[in-house]
Amino acid sequence: MLAAVGGSVGLTLGMAFLASIGVKLFTRSLLYSKAFLISLASFFVGTCFFFAYTVVRVYAIGLPYSSGVDSVFMFAMLFGSGTLITKLAHRYGIEKTGFIGIGAKAVFTLRTRSSARSGHAVASRSSAIHLTFTDALPNVRPKS
Repeated sequence: MLAAVGGSVGLTLGMAFLASIGVKLFTRSLLYSKAFLISLASFFVGTCFFFAYTVVRVYAIGLPYSSGVDSVFMFAMLFGSGTLITKLAHRYGIEKTGFIGIGAKAVFTLRTRSSARSGHAVASRSSAIHLTFTDALPNVRPKS
């Protein structure tokens, strides 16, 4: 369980670092430290929900691994984090311009960077995160 928490912390820091670059890219007036704190808070909440979903799915319900369901939940986590980034940036005076907020731009940048670097789709990214969590949980292995 400690390894799953460590993986969650690493995931949160990594995604917050990449998203903060996107936030800073689109809002020049915001300091990088503020952009990182906004991204960190947003992805901390999203990762906590994803971690809770994984633990409940495995322990309480006992469902086997499903890339389709995990991909949908991962998309919801990214969508929620983007919304939180937009809301928190508004507190620092960053107004939403146009249809897409700063959070959506940052998450899209994060998603584009990770897809271009690794060449994987959302489902494979979700699979990697799922394996990070389930490898750390005892007696939990995807059924073949």
